[in-house]
Amino acid sequence: AKAPLGKVCVLPPRYDFCVSYPALVAGMDSPDFQEAELAVQFPQPGEEPVEKNLEGLLRARLLHWTGPRRKPGMHYLSLSRTTFDNLWWQAHAELCEEAQDDKRDESKRLMQPCRFDCESL
Repeated sequence: AKAPLGKVCVLPPRYDFCVSYPALVAGMDSPDFQEAELAVQFPQPGEEPVEKNLEGLLRARLLHWTGPRRKPGMHYLSLSRTTFDNLWWQAHAELCEEAQDDKRDESKRLMQPCRFDCESL
């Protein structure tokens, strides 16, 4: 018997939010989805948001895109991106900028550079 690879921890929807386009669209017709999944992602009436932008309003700290062709890195054209894809691309741009800064600073040199050619996107 093989040794277990580790523990699987299922996070509650408040912290782990499936944001692939099909998952979001499929749930739009479901009141249960809107109440249980979507509403819990944002501050409730009377709660003060962390920030006024989407990233600050969103409670989830893990966004995931289910399906092999649903990853935000595959959506190069802004026309094909969802709001959540745009959050990913924003974080990607910040990472690339940080990687460029680290390339200039020998003491912070990254072991692996940015996978995408950031300047061409």
